[in-house]
Amino acid sequence: MRSCRPSPRPLRGHNGSALQRTLAFSVSAGNLRAREKGHPPAVITVAMSCAIRAVPMRVWRALTDPNEVAAWDAVNGNGGALDAPPDYPKPGQHVRWRYRQGGVPTLLHDRPIEVVQASHLRSLIELGQLRFDETYTLLQEGEGGTRLGMRIIAENVVPVVGGVLDRFEVRRLVTEMVSSSLEAIRTFCERDGSDV
Repeated sequence: MRSCRPSPRPLRGHNGSALQRTLAFSVSAGNLRAREKGHPPAVITVAMSCAIRAVPMRVWRALTDPNEVAAWDAVNGNGGALDAPPDYPKPGQHVRWRYRQGGVPTLLHDRPIEVVQASHLRSLIELGQLRFDETYTLLQEGEGGTRLGMRIIAENVVPVVGGVLDRFEVRRLVTEMVSSSLEAIRTFCERDGSDV
């Protein structure tokens, strides 16, 4: 069984001003105090990639067709999009997805900010108190294959009822999310067998 691995190099599509917009997206109390003092919140970045035996357009469809996203992301609790427009994803949209976290129904808010067909998808995500910048990068690999990279930038402390998730717990949670998502996408695309 092949496994997803940490990315040895940074994924494309990142610049300082975009990071500042991402950091401003967060609203946790500790980081609001840090921002008031002129300090950006501390973040954790997790990046992994995996090889998929499917062409980039097939992988892109798995990332952008709401029905396909719900199918492969069910492993993470995705119950489907509530209000995805027909032209999803486009920068500036706000799409809500039904989710379950530990059996508790909740909403995931998805705000695409950078979309380059079959190449790059970047969104700001809000799932409960967890807010993060999520980027998928697709690269042609060999003949008929795709290298899919996924990067999440999240604040390293997340408030929860009765306390906070510290940086170690946030890193563990985000690492599991990235790994399970990449594995689910690979399994879905390779099982499907259709190229486009």
